[in-house]
Amino acid sequence: MNTILWLILIVANTVTYSQDFTVGVKQSPPFVIKENNEYYGISISLIEKIFPSSDITYVEYKTVSELVSAVNTGNVNIGVGAISITANRDKLIDYTHSYKSSAVGAVYHHKDNNDVMQILIKSAPNLFTAVSYLALWMLCGGLIYWILEHKKKITFSSALFGIFRGLYWASATTTTVGYGDVSAQTKLGRIFSVFWMWASIFAMGTITATIVASVNTNSDNIEFNISESVSGVVTGSASQDLAAVNGISTKSYYNLYNMFESLNNDSISAIMHDIPILKYYIKQNNIQNLKVVDLRLLEDRYAFIAQNGSDYIQQMNQKILEIIETTEWKKIISQY
Repeated sequence: MNTILWLILIVANTVTYSQDFTVGVKQSPPFVIKENNEYYGISISLIEKIFPSSDITYVEYKTVSELVSAVNTGNVNIGVGAISITANRDKLIDYTHSYKSSAVGAVYHHKDNNDVMQILIKSAPNLFTAVSYLALWMLCGGLIYWILEHKKKITFSSALFGIFRGLYWASATTTTVGYGDVSAQTKLGRIFSVFWMWASIFAMGTITATIVASVNTNSDNIEFNISESVSGVVTGSASQDLAAVNGISTKSYYNLYNMFESLNNDSISAIMHDIPILKYYIKQNNIQNLKVVDLRLLEDRYAFIAQNGSDYIQQMNQKILEIIETTEWKKIISQY
């Protein structure tokens, strides 16, 4: 009797994963790409690995909203594409586990910005912080050096002049000038000198990186400000919802091609969309003088969708977790 029950369970499981079903897709390279009436891409590769023995029929929809509606009404079993998890969609359909995450970004015409003074003014707070840390670093080094060396050096006998000489030593050592006119005489002083030399390399590297990052960031902000621009968004996308929440002026389009045409004609100032999709489109079409920036508004998590209460969700979740942990999946991601 137990053997029969086990056989029934095995057969049922096999049927579950070899069944024929319909998958709704929305073209969104690199997630879903159509070429010669064949579909491929990140999402297609994953769905075909989840159901390797199934005869899948693909039905294409023009927008994500149409795809969500088709899944909700049961016209297709599963929805596949660059479908991000949002609260509004969750009311209509069920999501699987997320299989990839990204961020919403913007692409705009990149122009060299030579307004140095404006960049410096915007970077002033970060520059002041970096210089303050540097001054504190030098002061601490000079003070410790004086404490360790003042009993051995006549020139260090005066506290004020000795600390000044210590600060001079710290500056010369940190900047790797190393004149040698002030050098450690005590064992502790020499040990501290070795530590200071190596620590200064990391300290100066960190401070320099902070200054460069601040200048670059503020250069981008001067060149482009999303809140002062009219951005193109895909109709029914998470980017459109996000723009509305953040008070960003937008113009809706049904596809990326029309948006990039409008950007090229200066009808819009930027395109607001998922970063992987923007980068893939620019690369595939070899478009020059465009820059993609992370708007840091929200992280997008991509998932498959099915009708509320659908058995497909539970079937797919375990498979998704197993597949995305493999090196093969990492290779698939790197291809796009």
